[in-house]
Amino acid sequence: MLNDINEINKLISSLNKYFACNGESEVSFLLQNSKPNLTITGYDGLNGGNYYYELMLELEIEDYVKMQSLIDSYSNSISDVLKLFNRSSNEHITKVKIVPAFRQYIDWTNLEGITDKQKVLESIERIKEIMIDVATDTGIQQHDEEYKEIYKTLDAWLNKLKLTNPNNFENLWQWYSRWSQYDLHSYDSRKVFVHGLYKNLFEILKKADEKTMLPPYVETGWDRIDRKVYKMRKDLLSAHDEEDFQKIGLLGRETLISLAQEVYDSTLHKTEDGVQPSEADSKRMLDAYLNYELKGDTNERIRKFAKAAIDLANNVVHDRTASRKEASVCLISVTSVVSIIKVLQDSK
Repeated sequence: MLNDINEINKLISSLNKYFACNGESEVSFLLQNSKPNLTITGYDGLNGGNYYYELMLELEIEDYVKMQSLIDSYSNSISDVLKLFNRSSNEHITKVKIVPAFRQYIDWTNLEGITDKQKVLESIERIKEIMIDVATDTGIQQHDEEYKEIYKTLDAWLNKLKLTNPNNFENLWQWYSRWSQYDLHSYDSRKVFVHGLYKNLFEILKKADEKTMLPPYVETGWDRIDRKVYKMRKDLLSAHDEEDFQKIGLLGRETLISLAQEVYDSTLHKTEDGVQPSEADSKRMLDAYLNYELKGDTNERIRKFAKAAIDLANNVVHDRTASRKEASVCLISVTSVVSIIKVLQDSK
């Protein structure tokens, strides 16, 4: 019975319900967010035969780290409650083990300012298309330069992601030497070979956690501001609790202050209420900057949009109940303000 995945899922669901009803939310969260796996650890021939299992619960690393000090206690609690749901006289779960996930993690910040996930996947697809085309129909000369250029770029990207390039064919003539061998004598066999070449890598990249994907950011050339934005982006990728998300908000506030100090000129940019802004009053400084740089009816829409972005950024960076959603909005709104101001400065 316990070798049936449906029975395992039913068991985990029942355990989750039990702990939730008992008010043990941490254990319930663990069961909801872990990947279960049962392995046979022993067998004896008594009373018709008995099978002994270990239940392994695999948690994402950030969840495991938060619970690490209580992992042994949670394992014992689950092990005790398991006995309530044992419906078989010859199958016994004798051990519960909670472990952190063991897999290839992708740190997309290593490609920050260079490329993004979509372009990496598109490059792999294009390499595959070229390899199949030349091995089944078109000539090598027609595609070799394009292939070599994409191959070199993709190889560099994979190296930054700490991933091994499964394709050793640096040019199409090397690929020709391989497909000319007897085991790839047919077109179908060559297609299968090419698809298999990148299969594992493509799956790793495609399934990479979407929270690691960030909107693109074009550097402004203002070093202090660019450093702060990149710090926000990197911290968002590793953030997992309220304190982490609040730190991103604080960084957003510092970024707006740095931006305001970069462009505000008190001799030109007069505040609406006549109050001289302090060095940390980014809203007054940026509003005054926009009123001057975007004055006139023709700039009204752009001015309103820019001010709305500043208001949103300021509201979010002061939010004390931060979650991933608020931190992400903070990053997007702050980078929007930075980009708008940079365009205005460049057009002067």
